Amino acid sequence: MTRFRLGSAIPFLLLVAGCDWGSSVDLRNESGAVVAEQIRRVAAGGDFAQPGRWETKITLNQVDAPGMPAAFTEKLKAQMRQPQTAASCLTAEDVKKGAFYVGEENQACRYERFAMGKGRIDGVLRCTDQMGTRSMAMSGSYGRDTYKLVVTTDSQSAQQAGAAGKVSVTMTMDARRSGQCLGTEGRPLTRL
Repeated sequence: MTRFRLGSAIPFLLLVAGCDWGSSVDLRNESGAVVAEQIRRVAAGGDFAQPGRWETKITLNQVDAPGMPAAFTEKLKAQMRQPQTAASCLTAEDVKKGAFYVGEENQACRYERFAMGKGRIDGVLRCTDQMGTRSMAMSGSYGRDTYKLVVTTDSQSAQQAGAAGKVSVTMTMDARRSGQCLGTEGRPLTRL
């Protein structure tokens, strides 16, 4: 079964959604490399997310996995009742380089659309390969010290046709910069 890992989008979304950019990005049908370059271009302008400790709360809103065993779906439903939290340390060097993963190495993925500016973000990433098809849609708001996004991931396994191989997850991500790094946080991933 091919699916997005819930935590895999956090570093990308933390660094991208934490931006308060004077300029904007508005792309259609582009590779991850093109999207990454445009984000780096804007980040080089210096109006980027503030370095420091970022605390993210992830709430699972909906999980649909008709082909999964009942015990697995019950475990997911239990997780939905308890939001997950994570802390990351975003350094000044991370901000300066725009060092984050946006799928640029994966040639099987393309951004159907990616737009951000004026405190809003909206995008759809689609991937098709031997494992199946996947999509990730995100929409929300951001500032220099906070962001809130709703992310929906859908996957269809190439090994299991129809409903048995389908998984859909919708989550809300609320994050805020809470001050200086304490040295106990995780590091933002630079690739998956």
